[in-house]
Amino acid sequence: MALPVTGLTRREAWWALGYVAVYLAYLTVALESELLHWVTLVVLPMVLVRFLRPPRTRGVAAILVSFGLQRGNLWRGVGWAALATLAIGVFQGMGGSSHAEEIRDVVRSGRVLWALPVAFLAMLLTAGFTEEFFFRGFLQTRLTALSGSRLVGLVASALLFGMYHMPYA
Repeated sequence: MALPVTGLTRREAWWALGYVAVYLAYLTVALESELLHWVTLVVLPMVLVRFLRPPRTRGVAAILVSFGLQRGNLWRGVGWAALATLAIGVFQGMGGSSHAEEIRDVVRSGRVLWALPVAFLAMLLTAGFTEEFFFRGFLQTRLTALSGSRLVGLVASALLFGMYHMPYA
């Protein structure tokens, strides 16, 4: 049965919840590397969706759209990510981090001109992308479809996102 909110199926949404439950349980036993995050947070959810979707919506483009990835919104997201990175860096450099003095040294030495873009790209390609892809693209869209409420989808995925970080804390 298709859900009216996004065209996703209840079956797909319930499988997404099951997947996140198993994944969170797995993280209590073994923490992952950034490379393994690409498998568990990007590849496996896409494979799961591929096999759960009706045949006409199993293509890569349709799956990516179901995760919220479509033409026209990529550069806006990258722009906001760049602004957030800059704001967090300034906050941490002003004393909001235990590494504030090291951050100020990087800025004073001029290494910030190459270090900030490299760090931004590294975070974008690792935790930034994989976690957003999984929790917003895979999970939040399906929880929103299952509940029929964008707020419920947002709050539930945010709570699960926090639970995901607990083993790493």
